[in-house]
Amino acid sequence: MRKISFMIGLLFVIITGCNGENNNAGKAMPITEDNINTYIQKMYQSSKSIAVGEEEIDKLIKIYKYPLEDMGYNFDTTILHSIKVLSKAPLTQVTVNAGKILNNILLGITRNPKSSVNKGFISQDTQTKVLTYLKFKELKPKTIKALQYVAKCQNKSGGICDIKQYVQILLDNNFVTPPPYIKDRNAFRKLSVEAVFTNKVNDLVFAFKSSFDNQVNYSEFGRYLVNQNGQKINANGFIASWRKPFKLKDEAIIMELNSYNPWWIN
Repeated sequence: MRKISFMIGLLFVIITGCNGENNNAGKAMPITEDNINTYIQKMYQSSKSIAVGEEEIDKLIKIYKYPLEDMGYNFDTTILHSIKVLSKAPLTQVTVNAGKILNNILLGITRNPKSSVNKGFISQDTQTKVLTYLKFKELKPKTIKALQYVAKCQNKSGGICDIKQYVQILLDNNFVTPPPYIKDRNAFRKLSVEAVFTNKVNDLVFAFKSSFDNQVNYSEFGRYLVNQNGQKINANGFIASWRKPFKLKDEAIIMELNSYNPWWIN
């Protein structure tokens, strides 16, 4: 009778496993003390199965992916979730430990871009998001947005951007935040392109031009820009002084910026 009960129980486990009854399936692992401690223990146990001479990506799969999946969580979803949480989380022992694990995973992805996808460490979609995030993560959010508007300007204008078209996009999206000394914020937001480029410089126009420089790191911004001949430009005082056509320095950056919508971070 005990044998029959055991077999029924075993059959139930197999059936529910095959039917995907794991409540965590597809979910990200929450960053909690218990989860991180359990994960570290499982990572340690899994690392014992690594053979001499194994490729780095195979080691990464055994150390990081298998233990997390063994806990019932989705590896790709957990990576993106961890980036989102840890980018804003206060420093505690739990977040520090989680951050070390995440950094090792991200380092593994950057060192093995092809095999990380080919060998199933992560999906192509996750790799694209991670590599784009790593490329732009040091930039101020405003700088990224300003570059995205350059890409938008180029898309509208056949691959080259005119400064007036660019400023119109900035105005349409209320991109430049008025500085504290501007009392009439309504008038600031109603500035026109004509007013910005008039020879008569008033407080509102001056504030718009100088605030763009203050809110966008011009050295970071200018690093990705070239003139129509492909030469680097100096973006210092960009709205105030630049008058020639400009563009992002290569097609790859345009594609990355057009797709850079990190809903999984913000």
